[in-house]
Amino acid sequence: MRAVDTAFDEQTEFLKKLCRFPSVRGQKQAIQHFLADALRSRRYETDVWQINAQELERMAGFSQRFVP
Repeated sequence: MRAVDTAFDEQTEFLKKLCRFPSVRGQKQAIQHFLADALRSRRYETDVWQINAQELERMAGFSQRFVP
């Protein structure tokens, strides 16, 4: 419990920043980079990528409406 109490303000600030990112299709790059940076700072390995619609077109279930 002490660890939670000690880092409470830091965790709250992180969540405030996280919640400021809009959740809008086609506008996910900024939050993806924000989270990747946060995880890297904690020594996690991350993979940042962008959807390539041309690669997805060949796949079963592809729908253009899900592509930004």
